Amino acid sequence: SSYGPAPGATSSVTRGCLCAMSGKRLPLPVLQQWPSATLVFRPVQANEVEACAALEAASYPEDEAASPEKLEMRQRDAGGFFWAAFDESPKAAGQNELVGFVCGTRASGQALSEESMDQHVPDGGLLCVHSVVVREDLRRRGIALAMLREYVRCVAVEFGSAKLPPVSCALIAKADKVVLYHKAGFRLVGLSPVVHGADPWFELRIDDLARDATAEPMLQCDAFTTSPCAGNSAAVVFSQRGGDASWMQRVALENNLSETAFVERLHAEGENGSSGSNRFSLRWFTPTCEVDLCGHATLGAAHALWATGRAEVQQPIEFKTASGVLICKSQKGGLIEMDFPADAPAMAGQAGAEALPGIGDLAQALGIDQAGVLAVGRGRFDVLCEVTPAAFDALVPDQSLLARIECRGVVATALGNDKRAQAAAGSDAVDFRSRFFGPRAGIAEDPVTGSAHCMLAPYWAARLGRSGEEASVVGFQASARGGVVRCKILGDKGSERVVLSGAAVTTLEGTLYCG
Repeated sequence: SSYGPAPGATSSVTRGCLCAMSGKRLPLPVLQQWPSATLVFRPVQANEVEACAALEAASYPEDEAASPEKLEMRQRDAGGFFWAAFDESPKAAGQNELVGFVCGTRASGQALSEESMDQHVPDGGLLCVHSVVVREDLRRRGIALAMLREYVRCVAVEFGSAKLPPVSCALIAKADKVVLYHKAGFRLVGLSPVVHGADPWFELRIDDLARDATAEPMLQCDAFTTSPCAGNSAAVVFSQRGGDASWMQRVALENNLSETAFVERLHAEGENGSSGSNRFSLRWFTPTCEVDLCGHATLGAAHALWATGRAEVQQPIEFKTASGVLICKSQKGGLIEMDFPADAPAMAGQAGAEALPGIGDLAQALGIDQAGVLAVGRGRFDVLCEVTPAAFDALVPDQSLLARIECRGVVATALGNDKRAQAAAGSDAVDFRSRFFGPRAGIAEDPVTGSAHCMLAPYWAARLGRSGEEASVVGFQASARGGVVRCKILGDKGSERVVLSGAAVTTLEGTLYCG
């Protein structure tokens, strides 16, 4: 359920080490509770080792902290594996304030031992991580996890084209840090034979750096339904790789669903007063193009963020999109409310309806008699065709004829419901049914098209004489999978909004490996 290709959408530079390779300086992914947009991750320079040594000494017991001389050696001999996060916000007064760092060296073989950690072998197959340090006043904000994930990605990309890149990565950690490293993609091996201070240490490792560097968590869900294998499926990927449109397009093609949503956290206070922890950039891709708006994938994105704990369920989610700021709220009964701009259609004979297809052409494309067509209109991207209930039940769409109509999709709709629609809606009375055909967008029939209801809702509210502060209608999209969309029309004419409500269920959760 999506609006057409985003105007002017172009590919951007990939987040992570792809942009680090030209200048070696990149923004870290935005972190929950992090107040600024200027946290950057880059290799440490020689004149910055002293600050790193001070942070190391303040963070580890004396018998565990690396000496300034040892850190100088690591920066000098293995500078490509010594990265740090700096706050470059205005409050830092251009001083590139050190926030934290990660450093490592390469070793021969694959065994992690005191000897392998004590020297740097330039072409060694094992990357030994020595320190992961964050300033004490900035801990528990996700900085260490973000640095580790970027570090793994940067190392794999930066050295992936080398003759002998590191194959794996290993480190030792105390028991209270094992969960952190597991979240960053490291596998727990067990107790380490390395003696480093008084406490026992555990070994963790990434066995295949090149593979894990491409890893992104994702979730797949069914929207506008409470039952799996119904409604409309959407994939939600929790990254935009810093805005890399070409990567997102490849992932959407790989998922091969009608829509894949890509979310990435924003920060600072939002336009509607939402906190930084619940503000996200949201982009939608079909297998062939980026689109301006998608209802079911927005619903899926909100569901995914709340279901995985990436957003606070008690607070609205604010999505910054190509169609403006969209707000999603969690409601009782598992419903999610989405606030979208209304798209009242221009009907035949009205201004803006000059490019409507002929009734005869529409009837032929839908496989019904011309007498079954009651009204024709056009919204922002779609053509609306109201038909009689009998004609709706007799639809036999001709995809080749529908593809000749210049629009994103043709929406056939009819007054009333049937047993299937009412069973899906439960106690809510269904006001209208619809089907969406979009061969020009590569979709023969969309299961449930949330964005099309931005057009259907104001049409049916006017058709049924419902007005006022909260005019409500309920629609059932009668595809093979089917789905219920509850709609409220808010605001004055000319500045109307449509609030769409629906449920979603998770059907798949895991890790994506896609470049």
